[in-house]
Amino acid sequence: MSIIQTVQDQILARMKRFLPSVFYVAEFPAKPDTFDLSKIDAAALIHYSGSRYADGPGITYAAQTRELQFSILLYLSGEYGGTGAYTHLDTLRKVLQNADIEGAGPLKLSAEQLLDQSAGRWEWQITVTCAALSVAAEQNPPHPRIPLNRFQEE
Repeated sequence: MSIIQTVQDQILARMKRFLPSVFYVAEFPAKPDTFDLSKIDAAALIHYSGSRYADGPGITYAAQTRELQFSILLYLSGEYGGTGAYTHLDTLRKVLQNADIEGAGPLKLSAEQLLDQSAGRWEWQITVTCAALSVAAEQNPPHPRIPLNRFQEE
């Protein structure tokens, strides 16, 4: 399993554990156009949104720190929207900030913003990051071995 999926699964598990049961909590759907939010008052969806890389030690780049970024989208309406969203934003902040992630560093909050508000529906985005080591594959394949019996006389 990739480090991206491993980290995303752990964030998703924390969200499911700490958000109220009225929330639909899942990975962002593969086909967003077919996903209908009209009958859902509270949803929290997560997706991987990219990485940034830092220079490695020395002059080689065989090992670099990779900052994985994930976006959590909250879709809220009815009693969960408007100022009712603040409680859920704080809940997510508390359970995600500095959370230990297996295979990576702890989670760091990067941003929280209101993306859209229309027709009684509020869309919030929370961005979290964590650092993981990115190690290059072998760049110099081993040379072919010469059979030992090649130079022996017959």
